[in-house]
Amino acid sequence: MTGPSDVTRARRMFLENPSTNLQVLVRNRYTWMNDFIGPDVKQKTTEADLNYIIKQFNARVSVFYIDQKYSNNAGERKQFGVGLQVQL
Repeated sequence: MTGPSDVTRARRMFLENPSTNLQVLVRNRYTWMNDFIGPDVKQKTTEADLNYIIKQFNARVSVFYIDQKYSNNAGERKQFGVGLQVQL
């Protein structure tokens, strides 16, 4: 590759010689979703993020909330999280 952003060549190399391990990983990573999705299933996602930058410490504090609901009553998923990013 001519550089780290040579996406065209990387894509061509992947399609010409696909990795079996990657194919299995991707297939298994998303097959569990088939129980929850279908042609008529709709998903509603609500997300809120709050970030605060602390300049004197080169840091950022973040809080997030994600709420996912499905129209077929397949479940509801809520996530809360707190993050801290420090730049050295």
